[in-house]
Amino acid sequence: MTVLTVDVRNKTYANDCCAIKALAFTAQPGEFVAIVGPSGAGKSTLLNLIAGLDRDMQGSIAFHRGEQAQSAPRTSFMFQEPRLMPWLTVQQNLELVQKAQARKHLVVALADQLAQVGLAGCADLFPGQLSGGMQRRVALLRAFIIEPDLLLMDEPFQSLDAPTADQLRVLLQELWQRTRPTVLFVTHSLREAISVADRILFLSGQPSRVILDLPIDLPHPRTIEDESVQRLHESVLGRHPQLLAGQITPA
Repeated sequence: MTVLTVDVRNKTYANDCCAIKALAFTAQPGEFVAIVGPSGAGKSTLLNLIAGLDRDMQGSIAFHRGEQAQSAPRTSFMFQEPRLMPWLTVQQNLELVQKAQARKHLVVALADQLAQVGLAGCADLFPGQLSGGMQRRVALLRAFIIEPDLLLMDEPFQSLDAPTADQLRVLLQELWQRTRPTVLFVTHSLREAISVADRILFLSGQPSRVILDLPIDLPHPRTIEDESVQRLHESVLGRHPQLLAGQITPA
């Protein structure tokens, strides 16, 4: 199993704006880590650096198995929008991420996999024939279908109505528990973070750094309306009322 070690000493944009400085953390294999911070804190930038989509930084992002460095793990990225190809069917969108030799297995298993995410009978539909929530289910299945070692999620449920988003958060937890990838989940919502994560990293405003690393000791799956989630939300903000603004209350 691969350990992710992030040490971004400096990330500066072309306009000399320093986005991230001295931001470091380690994620263990199979850990579900939420990343919370104010708007403009560099959360999406951080995911892009980890994914290798942006390499312009000072620092290191490393993957280790024991004492040995490893090449980049098999990685899925779920964005704020589903990013399905509108001219392809659901099945064809899922096949895009599969190697040619694995597609025969995908076709055989597809009906069961679609049924598991609430999309029975949708293989031949196009994205335009699906609701927003159904498109997110396809995107979520696409993220898991390659059995990633690392799953990066950039506010994947932000534009959905509350009931649909909560259903997808529960589905996410169920899929994650089956194969246990390491998950980095960016969100603005502390309640959402508490409802899905094993651990929450709170970021400061720019230049961002980790100001609080909070373990979440609650059983999965959870929903955002669970009483335990509500209690912990109130407790955290009671101790650190400016936390979501990127500021930590001195002890």
